[in-house]
Amino acid sequence: MFIHIFVLMSLEQSISQSKFDSEQEKLMINVIYSANLLNLITSRLFKPYDLSTQQYNVLRILRGQKGKSIALMDIEHRMLDKSSNVSRLLDKLISKDLVNRSVSSKDRRRIEIVITSRGLSFLNELDVILADMNSKIKVIISGDDAKQTNRILDQLREIAQYY
Repeated sequence: MFIHIFVLMSLEQSISQSKFDSEQEKLMINVIYSANLLNLITSRLFKPYDLSTQQYNVLRILRGQKGKSIALMDIEHRMLDKSSNVSRLLDKLISKDLVNRSVSSKDRRRIEIVITSRGLSFLNELDVILADMNSKIKVIISGDDAKQTNRILDQLREIAQYY
């Protein structure tokens, strides 16, 4: 309930700041603030399942492989949170029997990861929870607004070339 009230406020109200130097500065702060809020919400949704958002990201990457294994370094490259310790995340997922890890028969230096059937079932459960969240987002944000926002966020990531 607190989050609903929290979300309905403008950025200025939420962070008690009345002015920004520019609309671009406000955008940067708004993206960081909003991303942190979405992270908080998903963390709360995953908590009863003893799952972090980073572990969920690994499972989604593995599901996208459609039963094929993927190298550890390829998972690292595709992670949403580039600072994630993928080896540690995989250890936790292995202990839950959600993924398997093996050494490649072609290259002994290559570690291959594959999602288990239990991992796929687990993701299907989470899909239901996230579908509810996505349906609520669709009520708030139109398809056209989402498309425009995605275009702007794609442009915003161009800042990475400078750092």
